[in-house]
Amino acid sequence: MTDGQALYLTLVVLVLLEAVAWVPRGALALPAWSRGRARPALPHRTFGNARGGAVLGVPLLPEAVTFLVPQWPVALGRDGALGWVTECLEAEERAPHTGLFLRFDEMKRVTSVGNEVRVDGELLAQTASSTLAQQVAEAIEALRQLPTEARPAAIEQRLAAQCDLDAARARVAAFYQETRGLRTAGLALAVLALAVAPALFLSIGFARAWLPALAVLYVGSVANAALWVRIHRRLAPAARLERWTHAVGIALLPVSAMRAADVLARTALTGLHPLAAAGALVPRAQLEPLAAHLVRDARWPLRPTCPTTEPDAQATERAHREALTRHLEDLVRALGFDPEHLAAIPPPTGEVDDERCCPRCHASYGGGATTCDDCGGIPLATV
Repeated sequence: MTDGQALYLTLVVLVLLEAVAWVPRGALALPAWSRGRARPALPHRTFGNARGGAVLGVPLLPEAVTFLVPQWPVALGRDGALGWVTECLEAEERAPHTGLFLRFDEMKRVTSVGNEVRVDGELLAQTASSTLAQQVAEAIEALRQLPTEARPAAIEQRLAAQCDLDAARARVAAFYQETRGLRTAGLALAVLALAVAPALFLSIGFARAWLPALAVLYVGSVANAALWVRIHRRLAPAARLERWTHAVGIALLPVSAMRAADVLARTALTGLHPLAAAGALVPRAQLEPLAAHLVRDARWPLRPTCPTTEPDAQATERAHREALTRHLEDLVRALGFDPEHLAAIPPPTGEVDDERCCPRCHASYGGGATTCDDCGGIPLATV
């Protein structure tokens, strides 16, 4: 293998690696070829750990992006905030939570520090991004300032906004409109690196062509970084540290510059419910399994449903879960599905006698079984 071939192979490997996204537990990845052509993906269980996993995006197509949509990480109630949500995006387990319950009337200062939400110095939630942490902190502070009797309506309004399919579609459209130039520039840089530069190496020789090719690549990377900064400043004017940290990486690494729009996609849909975001990007046929799981999970949640026996914490968890279930089922209807059909017990498999089924995960059990251990002891239903 010549030096030029080795360099080209290295570049292709780096481009492939750049398409891999780290997805925290409790978040949904949406690798998208284009607007309206995406697939839902959860963190990989083999290539991952307890806090997250890898998801392969769309490699060798710099115009493609991978959206990350984390679930809302706290339950909000009329009396306080609980660092816990019952909803599980993954059937097997719930994302890590602190389980801490704090009353609004005892809070003095709510802050976001990086991806952490802290109340009077105590860690309430560790979120998927600094953008989400800031949104959570602002939501808690806004509720804290309201009279107790006004909080339930404000919480309902927030949940309705998170599950608003039209709003999700509008945000997706705005993202693609805003990043059109950046995605085109990334595609041009990829063509230059993967096609034009190798052609130069073959025509005039690697020794004569590598320095001009590298110089052009870095000029393009710096130009992409400047364009990225302008877009990020419009989308997140307060996130100065995040903006310049990513800008330096984009300017110094041409493979990152090729997929600069990917960085913006990571937080473009933050604050939406994952199913709402998926509904704006994923074809209906691929969306049904996710919608069905979320409906069943809402009706028969993984046990335990609350990490503490404190009455106020349990009331907060229950109220938040019931409100989210209502808005989630409204969203499912807006997507064209029937929640009752999605939640229906499947027909018998005929493989066992006196067959019973878990209403949440649809695992089949034989006679004598009464609960589903995989779902924390949910009572089985007769098939």
